[in-house]
Amino acid sequence: MGQLAIFIFVSLGDCIGLVLQDRFGVSEAVYHACALAGVLTGCLIDGWIYCTVVIGRLRPYFREYLAANQISH
Repeated sequence: MGQLAIFIFVSLGDCIGLVLQDRFGVSEAVYHACALAGVLTGCLIDGWIYCTVVIGRLRPYFREYLAANQISH
């Protein structure tokens, strides 16, 4: 799911960059900046989804881990 978000936002950033470059004649640097913004947005969404899933799966084991390693909270 997260990789799909990266693909979607990279494609969206790429399309926006192409439209800006084609329609308004902006420089190629703007095209690359739009693609980079798409990549970063996709990576943020992927990281959020990944962390949400991992934390949700590990939550039942936190107390057990803390007790076994005698870590106080």
